[in-house]
Amino acid sequence: MEECELACLRGRARPIGRGLYRETYRYERFAIKVDRAGRKAGEVRERALAKFEHFRSAGGELKFLPKFYGVVVSAKKCEDGWSPVVVSFHEYVPPIRRIRIEDIYGILRLVERAAQHGYVLDLKPSNFGKKGGKYYYLDEYGLGRNPIPPDVREDFRCLFNQVTQALRKILTLRGRQ
Repeated sequence: MEECELACLRGRARPIGRGLYRETYRYERFAIKVDRAGRKAGEVRERALAKFEHFRSAGGELKFLPKFYGVVVSAKKCEDGWSPVVVSFHEYVPPIRRIRIEDIYGILRLVERAAQHGYVLDLKPSNFGKKGGKYYYLDEYGLGRNPIPPDVREDFRCLFNQVTQALRKILTLRGRQ
């Protein structure tokens, strides 16, 4: 992953993480999460609104998420030009690189606090950070109200849609023969 140029920033953002649907960058004191958006204006708008509502509701209820500053619709420079993206801005909290015994206790307290609010966390070590002696959960999309986090459900939904489209194409081609 290389540095990112976004229309809404001066300068470039440094890469710090990558998932299936979003990339995370560091820009000054912010963690910036960049979601690839659809090509149609309506898709981009809906994605931005959904992202804003998700972060706002989770951040208001759970105090162990980094501060959320907002969402903008922007463009990211790609090899073939500019592509629409949805960008969210968060307080930068460094992930825990080496987990120590006291870190395990802090992480378990976060898991307990999330459960008290009815949430389940994606327990990958890279999803936890520490800043100023306080522990944070860094993956807002790994936060769910059932055993399967929203980001995993989204992965399954996309896979299902791709398989469905492929099957329709196959059936359409067979129908022509």
